[in-house]
Amino acid sequence: MGQYCIPVILNDDGTVFKYMSPYDYDHLGKINEHGYYDSDFVSTVIYQFSPNGNFRGKKLVWLGQYSEGKMYEYCKSTKSFTPKLIHNHKYKIVVNHTKGEYIKLENKFNNLDLLNPLVILTLDNSDHYPLNTISNFKDYWGRWNGDNLTSELIEPINYKLIKSIIV
Repeated sequence: MGQYCIPVILNDDGTVFKYMSPYDYDHLGKINEHGYYDSDFVSTVIYQFSPNGNFRGKKLVWLGQYSEGKMYEYCKSTKSFTPKLIHNHKYKIVVNHTKGEYIKLENKFNNLDLLNPLVILTLDNSDHYPLNTISNFKDYWGRWNGDNLTSELIEPINYKLIKSIIV
C-alpha cells in the first residue's frame, strides 16, 4: 500500500521540463523508500538545482501517482532524466525564490528513518499519502510545491529560514 512518487521539474508555465526516477538509481518508488534524509537520489536532485546543475531556478514538485491530472502518467510514458549520481555535495542550502524562504540541510542527520525536508516541502497536494508522519506536518507538506528553487553554498540575505523539519 502507498503511493509512488517522482520529482518533476516544471517549466514556468507548469508543464513538465524533466523528471527523475528513483528506479534509475536503484531506489524504490514510494516516498519513504527514496525520500529519506541521507538518500543519494534526493542528493542528486538537490545538486541539479546548484550552479553546476541542470535545473537551477526551475520549479519542483514531488509528484504522486494519485495526483490530479495526467502529469504522472505523462512522465511515466517518457524517458526520465538520469544525471550522474551525486552524493555528499557541498550545496546544503535550498532556496525558494518564489516565497523568499530557505532550508539548511544539516550534515548531522544520517538516519534512514527521517524524510528529507525538501521532499516534504515539495510534495504534491494529494491527500493519498498514508504515512502518518507526513500528515503530522500539514503546515510544511507541499508548501514549496511548484516554486522556483536553487541550491546554494551560503544562506541568502533577506530570506526566511525554515527551521529543520524532522519527519
